[in-house]
Amino acid sequence: MIRSSEVPEGYLDKFYGITDPTPDNSIVNGIAQEILLPTLTGASERPVDTASFLLYGPPGTRKTSLIERMAKELRWPLITLSPPAFLRGGIEGFEASADEIFEDLVHLKRVVVLFDECEDFFRWRPPPSQLESRTVGAFITSGMLPRLQRLRQERWVIFVINTNVEAFELDDAVTRRGRLDKAARVGHPVLEAQLRYLSTWSSRRSGNRLTDEHLAWFSSALGSVENEMKTQRERLAKERDVLQRDNPDRGPEYREQMSDLQKDEAKTLTKVVTFGMLDQLAQRCLGEGAGSPISTHESFVENLGQEFNRFGPDQFG
Repeated sequence: MIRSSEVPEGYLDKFYGITDPTPDNSIVNGIAQEILLPTLTGASERPVDTASFLLYGPPGTRKTSLIERMAKELRWPLITLSPPAFLRGGIEGFEASADEIFEDLVHLKRVVVLFDECEDFFRWRPPPSQLESRTVGAFITSGMLPRLQRLRQERWVIFVINTNVEAFELDDAVTRRGRLDKAARVGHPVLEAQLRYLSTWSSRRSGNRLTDEHLAWFSSALGSVENEMKTQRERLAKERDVLQRDNPDRGPEYREQMSDLQKDEAKTLTKVVTFGMLDQLAQRCLGEGAGSPISTHESFVENLGQEFNRFGPDQFG
C-alpha cells in the first residue's frame, strides 16, 4: 500500500501507457483515476466509489489483459471464475455451487474477481408475461443478481464482468447503475488508438521498435482503411443511437433490432483492424515472425489486405 495522499510520480506510468481501443484512452484513464488511485491512496486500501464494472465487446480486444494489469498495479490476487466453476455439479447443482462461491468471495479482502465469459448467467430475460419463453438461464440470472449486490456492498473486492457479447444481450438488472458502478464497451481499436499503439510498440523477441518509415506506412494505409469504412461506420452508429433513443424500455423488439444491426455491422464492415493484426504486421516490418518480411510500402499494403482476408469467414447472405 502507498501510505500517502499522493501516488509517487511515475508510479502508474506503465498502466497509463496501455493502449485501449478508444480515441483518447478513456477506459485506461478511467480505471486509473476511479479505481487505482483512490484504492492505492485510501487509508483502508479498499475501493471507494467504483468497485465493480462491466467490460463488453468482441473477442480479441484484450479485455482480460487489462484486468490482469489492473490487479498487478494494485498488487492484489486475481481470481478468475468461468462457467465450469459454477457448473461443476451440473445445472442441477448450480445454486449450491454459486452459494458456496459467493460465500467465499464476500469474506475476501483486497482481491480482484473476474467473471470471465459468464454472460449466459446474465442474459436478458423476457418479461414475466412471457414466462413460457424463459430459459433455465433466466432463472439463474434471478439468483445471481442478489449475490452480485451483496458482493458490491461489501466493497472489499473489485469485481469485473468480462463478456464477449454486446450490452443489449445482457439483462437490464445486471447493467443498471446500482448493480455495477461502471460499464465500458471494448471494441477493436479506432485509428487514433491504432497509431498510438504502434508509436510505442516494441518486439517481444528483440525489443526493436518500428522506424519512422514503418510508422508512415501504417499511417497511410490505416488512414485509407478508415476513410473507406467511415461512411458505413457512421451510418451504423446513427442507427444504433436512434434505436436506443426510441426504445427507452429496451423491450424484445429493441433487442431483436439491435441483433439485426449487429449482423449488418458484421457483414458491412469488411475491414476491421485488430491489435493482433497490428502485431503481426509490425513483426514483419522488422523481419520477424511468420510470413515474408515487409520491406516496401507496396508490400505493406498487400500484407494488410491479406490480413483482412484472414480475419474471418464470409457472412451468409
